Amino acid sequence: MAMDRFDYLEPAQGQVVEGLEDHERIFALEQGQYKPLRTLAGERGLSSIYRLELSDSQRKMVADGADVLVEVLHFGGPMAPTRVMLFNQRGVGEDEKDPMARWFAAQTKAPYSVE
Repeated sequence: MAMDRFDYLEPAQGQVVEGLEDHERIFALEQGQYKPLRTLAGERGLSSIYRLELSDSQRKMVADGADVLVEVLHFGGPMAPTRVMLFNQRGVGEDEKDPMARWFAAQTKAPYSVE
């Protein structure tokens, strides 16, 4: 398919949410067949949240009306509940990072300390 119609999103190379790096867990570090995945715990440790990184062409696709498709790998078992979020931390100033961390902790009910 043409890249302007379909493309895979990749896990972000940096932290999930700036300022919460100490709370990250990295999956698949020892599994060469997978890309390491930096995550934050959500729902009091019952979920994992990771960030995808969009290329400039993917951002243009979204701006031009492309939809986000989510593939859930259930391996023939029951399908797990899934949520998809949009989160913009670009242009967040230093004075906004602590309130953003408090907001994120409240949204995910995760055990993040923002003191």
